[in-house]
Amino acid sequence: MKIAVFEDNKKFRESLEFVIVTSADMELCGSFEDTSRLKQRIEAVQPDVVLMDINIPGKNGIEAVKEIKDHFPLVQVCMQTVFEDDDKIFASLCAGASGYILKNTPPDKILQAVREVAEGGAFFTPSIAKKVLSNFQQQPHTPEYIQLTGKEREVLKYLVEGLSY
Repeated sequence: MKIAVFEDNKKFRESLEFVIVTSADMELCGSFEDTSRLKQRIEAVQPDVVLMDINIPGKNGIEAVKEIKDHFPLVQVCMQTVFEDDDKIFASLCAGASGYILKNTPPDKILQAVREVAEGGAFFTPSIAKKVLSNFQQQPHTPEYIQLTGKEREVLKYLVEGLSY
């Protein structure tokens, strides 16, 4: 699978690049320090998955996800950031992100996140999954909002515990 990285921190970007190129099932197709010419870059490298920083020069990562999903709906995006703010998490998900991982996530979990979003799943670091679950639990229980089946609740519980889908 082809992976593109958007990260302004050079050392962290190089670490991500290393993790990707040393993985047998992944190809680094692009690595960028900002989101300028985003549409042209995505078109040129044709990634399956984009690892997107939230605080990045140019369009912020949340705006970039929205643009990617508007123009390239099959490209999956996994946010990677230091921010655990509820507003950034939910804005990213609403914009179309399929995953949200923290920058202190171990390399094997980063690869797991990339694989899972590439396969059409979702991946959250456990602390982020807990915030998402808490938000759902605080919402009023009305049919207009959302009704999870028993199985969906079970899967969400396991995600919160850090297991893959």
